[in-house]
Amino acid sequence: PESRADQAKCRAELRRGAASAAQARALLARRTVTFQRVGRSYNRTVAKVRVDGRDLATMLVEAGAARWWPRGEAKPEWCGEARR
Repeated sequence: PESRADQAKCRAELRRGAASAAQARALLARRTVTFQRVGRSYNRTVAKVRVDGRDLATMLVEAGAARWWPRGEAKPEWCGEARR
């Protein structure tokens, strides 16, 4: 979910975005983190991030703090549904 008001579709997404960012920070704290740049999208670096050897994206999806967003597909919906 988005954590910036100009990117989020609703307040619920903003709340979820803030919670997801906090969860990511907690997963990264005092851990060994590695980055592998794999490209660019929307003028931002796209990278694989590993925490103590585990894929951060997978960890966040498994925790319900993120969803997969395959290239070319619609942005995941975070508004109007109960938090998982």
